[in-house]
This record gives sequence, C-alpha cells and structure tokens, in this order.
Amino acid sequence: MCGGDFMSKNPEEAMDFLSYVAEVSRGWDEPNAREVGRMNSQPNASNAKAGIYT
Repeated sequence: MCGGDFMSKNPEEAMDFLSYVAEVSRGWDEPNAREVGRMNSQPNASNAKAGIYT
C-alpha cells in the first residue's frame, strides 16, 4: 500500500488500510509481558541512589 499507490485506492480500501495501521500501532503503546517483567525487576527512581551526590 506504500510507495504512492495509496492515493490510487478507493476510499473503502484506504479506510481498511488505515484501520489496520491503527490496530497495529495500538500495540506499540502497550508493554508486552516480557517488558512488564523487565520493568518490575528494575529499581524505581525513588529507591535508586542519586549518584555521586548522595
């Protein structure tokens, strides 16, 4: 659909494609299970030392 032929599609095909892109991109904001585990295993900023100034 990329490469310029997007403009040559009929409106229904264009909306189907945009709906697909919206569905796929929705997952970019939601962490997957592996990322959630990694985030929980890292210390948060309130528990971490502030560096050389502590």
